[in-house]
Amino acid sequence: MQATAGGCMIALGKGMTNNNHIASRGASYGMSLVEVMLAITILAILMGLATPAATTIVQNSRIRGQAGDLMANLSIARAEAAKRGARVTLCPSNTGTACNTGTLGTAWESGYLIFVDTDQDGVVDAGEPVLAVNEALAGNNTLTSSGLTNTPVNVLQFRPSGAANVPANITFKLCDSRTGLFGRTITVSPTGRATSATTACP
Repeated sequence: MQATAGGCMIALGKGMTNNNHIASRGASYGMSLVEVMLAITILAILMGLATPAATTIVQNSRIRGQAGDLMANLSIARAEAAKRGARVTLCPSNTGTACNTGTLGTAWESGYLIFVDTDQDGVVDAGEPVLAVNEALAGNNTLTSSGLTNTPVNVLQFRPSGAANVPANITFKLCDSRTGLFGRTITVSPTGRATSATTACP
């Protein structure tokens, strides 16, 4: 009886010891104020390191997309000229309905349009359909042209043969706010073929 009682007491003692151990482990799961502050500080540092990288990814993606849009629009204009048997013109436009003139004629970042230029005068006249309108570039990116010395100035035209109405290569330069090899140059040859390459900005 005593041994049995003693065994019971020992069994109960072990049970109590195990329960206390479990309770103490559960209580240790909490975090002190110091630990919380340390975790917040580490998180803030990691976020600070990640932000520039994320910004670079967005900028790279944006400039690639804008260069791709221009390449696609040049291809569309050339194909439409051959399809319609008429000149198709690209011009800078901040209205989406008419070509910019003067100093705005070299700033394509405000937008540009493509239209069927039936009379080949580089002006959107009544009855000349507008085929596409590209809105102003996002991110305050710039898109400028050089080499367009035709009349009217800074209007690129494609003939039904697919050739461009320029005597030599013309270029579009696309840049964002960064300095260095982050920009794109889109070159159009007299044959109408367009190519893209990395370039330094500004």
